[in-house]
Amino acid sequence: MLTVAMFGLAGCKGGAAADNAEEKASGKGLVIGWSQRGISGSDWWKTLVEGGQAEAGKIGARLELLDANGDTVRQNADVQTLITKGVDVVVMNRTTHLASGPRSRR
Repeated sequence: MLTVAMFGLAGCKGGAAADNAEEKASGKGLVIGWSQRGISGSDWWKTLVEGGQAEAGKIGARLELLDANGDTVRQNADVQTLITKGVDVVVMNRTTHLASGPRSRR
């Protein structure tokens, strides 16, 4: 998942990231916004998130995780929050492909 995030880096921030683009391409200093469909009640989702956090740490990236708790409206708001905060890339584990579609095309 983080590999996909790395490839998406170039398209998420404009010229402001040019000075440290090489550093962020390696992962160091990268801010990954992760919109998770839900965490509680599922050992699988918890393990997925823990793995993502561990991998981000290995490359020197920071993971900003937001949990929609199964709520599509909340997840759409979470993604907008991540975009507004200016994260370098957004990883989204969507609650539903229909409701989240417009947000995932941004």
